[in-house]
Amino acid sequence: EAIYRSLLSEGIHDPRVFCNLAILCGFKGCQDERVALLETALSLWPSNARACSDLGVAYQEQGEIAKAIQHYRSALDLDPTMAQAHNNLGLALLLTEDYDSARHSLLAAIELDSEYVEPYISLGKLYAETGEHFLAAEAYHKCVALQPEIAAHLFELGLARHNNAQLEMAMEAYAELLKLQPQHLGGLLNLGIVLIELGRADESVAYFLSALALDADNIDALMSYGRALDAIGYKEDALIVYNKIYQLDPLNADAINRLGVTLQDIGLNSSAIDMFNKALTVCPQHPGLLANLAVSLRSHGDLESSITTFKKALDADPNRLDVYKALLFAYACASEDYALESLDLARTYWQLVRHQELDAVQLRDTIRNEHNRSPQDPSRIRIGI
Repeated sequence: EAIYRSLLSEGIHDPRVFCNLAILCGFKGCQDERVALLETALSLWPSNARACSDLGVAYQEQGEIAKAIQHYRSALDLDPTMAQAHNNLGLALLLTEDYDSARHSLLAAIELDSEYVEPYISLGKLYAETGEHFLAAEAYHKCVALQPEIAAHLFELGLARHNNAQLEMAMEAYAELLKLQPQHLGGLLNLGIVLIELGRADESVAYFLSALALDADNIDALMSYGRALDAIGYKEDALIVYNKIYQLDPLNADAINRLGVTLQDIGLNSSAIDMFNKALTVCPQHPGLLANLAVSLRSHGDLESSITTFKKALDADPNRLDVYKALLFAYACASEDYALESLDLARTYWQLVRHQELDAVQLRDTIRNEHNRSPQDPSRIRIGI
């Protein structure tokens, strides 16, 4: 840096000096000076595509996305074969949510250099944002093939596969990640979550404990650990974990809800009702919380309040099929005063599931018969956030 500044002080205004000094300023975080140096370099050498692209990067890091896009496009006008500029333009367009244009730029970068990893990373981000998780997984799989030693690629690959419901393949990616970095908190946590979803909650406990050994107060790790304990039947231990989350974050509605559900499962409906009401002070219109409260109220024998609360849950989210079913069960327990409401609800429910046409009375009777055959177990209908 001292040499470059000395050259400038001696009046040697070579644009390459300005460009190299700008790179050093970028490393130091001196963004304003970096921009000024690159603008000077371009004024001296306006056909320098690299400097034009670098100035776009500098503007992007300052949050001036429109200027960044302008300079990336100018760089590509000067040199359409610059894969890096295509990638940078794609990333900037991704920030503006212009997904089609971003995809076009990133694929152009790959076409120019199929071994250049950055556009695959950018494509993975794009497809994740657009919900195309299979394509995101393909992009991150290419990243892993190009740079197998980079843990971040394996993490993103696992996440994309997980979001695409490829649970076994997600587990493989997280397992490979943990071979590289055994103490990767996200890898430990996500592998445990996948195991729960695969019905292997007993195996997930070790991963959550390892995550908690790294960060004892990590809310996500505690929540997942509680879920695992709950799934394998250790309800009292799960209560302890959920209560710890509640102590760490009294406004965590999910933790309060899980406390309530677990209390409900062990038959402490009054305590469960109190917990659900606390959670509803944080999220008053949350359909899952309202539905769980309604289940506890029904199990507690307060059928009128249960039905009213189920209705509030449906007002909050008219498309919750699990809430429709639970309310139909509640109607099946109720008096004939609710017969008309029950029939109307049954018709709406059946329209939502787009099933075969079925006489609403037959549906109501079917539900009532199923209810009569089932034990009076409050955990039989379980509705979550």
